[in-house]
Parts: sequence; structure tokens; C-alpha cells
Amino acid sequence: MLDEFLNSIKSYPDFQRKWVDDLNQFLKRLDPNSSIIATHGHCPDGIVAGSMIRYDSEFAEIIPIDYWVLNGRGVRERLEDLHWKGIVDLEPFNKRPTEYWVDHHIGVLGKKINSQKIRYDYNGESGSFQLLLSNFLRPMPDKIIELVTLTRITDTASYTFIPPTYELDEDNEILNTRYESLNLENKTAIQHKAYVLDDAVRSISTFEEMQKTYDGLAKEGFIFLFKYKQKINQLRIQRLKEYEIAENLPKADCLVFKFDDGKLTPYSFHRKLLNSKCFVSISVAKVPDGYKLSFRRKKGLNPEMNKILQLHNLAKQFNGGGHEAASGGFTTDFDNFKLEMERWSLKNNLSIQFCDVEL
Repeated sequence: MLDEFLNSIKSYPDFQRKWVDDLNQFLKRLDPNSSIIATHGHCPDGIVAGSMIRYDSEFAEIIPIDYWVLNGRGVRERLEDLHWKGIVDLEPFNKRPTEYWVDHHIGVLGKKINSQKIRYDYNGESGSFQLLLSNFLRPMPDKIIELVTLTRITDTASYTFIPPTYELDEDNEILNTRYESLNLENKTAIQHKAYVLDDAVRSISTFEEMQKTYDGLAKEGFIFLFKYKQKINQLRIQRLKEYEIAENLPKADCLVFKFDDGKLTPYSFHRKLLNSKCFVSISVAKVPDGYKLSFRRKKGLNPEMNKILQLHNLAKQFNGGGHEAASGGFTTDFDNFKLEMERWSLKNNLSIQFCDVEL
């Protein structure tokens, strides 16, 4: 089904080719009469939405979709023609009508929505939160609602401190804070737990792991994430090294850092740079067929600066979109991207620096 795309990504990293191959085999085995639901792939919000769907329906076929896959050669045409029951935290890519569609990205404004039931709020903190509010699924238990609460932090990057480097410990008092005392005002506890969710999702490397995570979170809630303890600790050890590199980068209003995909964790790098180096952090990940772009904006800027730094509009210039403060894009021409960014920064009276980053 996705054989053409598989042939086109022969030079991609092993885990990406394996992911597409597993997805390909999954789609070939899929019963067309199944209850098929799509949600965002390697994203805490999409993972939690998947756990909600799994809790609601034991036999639903949940297909995690990343945009680099959805926009791949020959992929969209095949996926958009499936009989989707629901689509969550993704743009409405379906041709056939769905039972429901749920999203919160400002970048989908104006796109055709072919669905019987719609829950959309571009000011909503996360897709899974919108799914919870929609009542499209049966009532969720506290263990799931806690995960949804965490996505209201992860999907808006509403952290007040940078990603931690301490090793994960099941006996950590903060991480064992019970849901009943966990709320958005309990900032320390909720953010530490949100970072565990963030880091666990970034540790998932296979299609099978993703499916097991839906199942595990649906059954156990937050505690299931400790299954990824070893991977999370490895990620945090690398994060400490990345912070040391970030400290040596120059300061500027807009800082653009370029790296080879898979050799850096851009998420942590963004947070470190926005904490002390810049207003806007942009990662440029070199991949076999071009460059993945990630745009992030500093929290707490004044309204005038926020109005200037509408990152979803900037990302649209590079085949992307997303949120005002966090968006993604793609380009095959780095020199043109650099030129356009220099023009953009000059137009908005912002200083800009370009850096190559290596571990």
C-alpha cells in the first residue's frame, strides 16, 4: 500500500524506514470494516488521545500518523481514501466522511472538514482535551483525565523550567502525586509529570511500541510510563550534554540551529535556548530529502512581540503550519530558507544568528 513511499525513503534512518514498513503491513492486514481512527503519531497529545480511544473501544484500530508520513510520496492519496471513523489532533485529510473530527491547530482554519461531528477550538490547549470535552467517547476515569491534564502542558509548552536532567525514579515524591491533588495550579508536580510523558513519547521507536503504549496508558494511566524508564534516563543523560553545547551558542532575537537528524534532541535544545538566548528558536534537521523545520517562541513576551512572532504564518512559507507559538515546516533548499529568514528578521527588526550544532 505504501510501497512507493518505502522505495523513496531508502536513505532515511533505520527507525523511520522500519516505522513506515510496519505501518504498511498494518494497513495491508486491516479489515476495511474495522473501526479505524487516526491520531497524531510521535506526540504526547496524540498518544493520550490514542489511549482515550483504546479505553473507549478495545477493538478500535488506532493508526498513529506523523506529518512526515502523511505528506510522503503517494501516502496521502492512500490514507485519505480509507473509511475513517475518527481523526484526532490532525488536519482533516479524509475524503470520505468521518463520524468525528477533533483538533486545535490554528493552521487548519479554512480547510474543508468532512465529518458528522466536529470539535475544534484553535485556542484549546490540546487535541485530547478537546476530545474529552467533546463527549464523543464514553466518560473517562481519573487515570486518563490526568494524562489529558498533562497534555495541556506538553502541547502548549507551558513549562516554567527547562526539561530536567535527573534520572527517573519510581519513588520520586513529586511523580507519585495523586491525581486528586494534581491541577494546573500545582505547577511543580504537574510539570515534572508532563516532562515524563514528553520524554516517554520521544523514546518510542517502533509501531508496536506505540500500540502497546495506547493499551498501557488506557489500563494503567501515568504509571505505565515508567516502562520507558531506561530510555528516558538515556535521553536525559544526552540532554545534559546538549545543554552544555547550547550554553556556548551566541545570543540573538532569532537563533537558527542546524543539525543532522537523529543526532540531537531539538525539543530540549529549543527550551534551553528560549530560556536564556533568544525570543525565537528554529531547528533545521538535515534529512535525506531536505530539512525538517521546527519553530518555537519564548513564553511571556509582550502582546506586540507575540503579534510579530506569529510562527504558524512563518511556517506556512515552508510547507507547514501549527500554532502561533510552535509550528513545523519543511524545505529542500536551505539557502533559500536562510535568505527568507534573513528577510523576515530584517523586516521585523530582529537580529538573527545561524549555527551548526554537533554532539
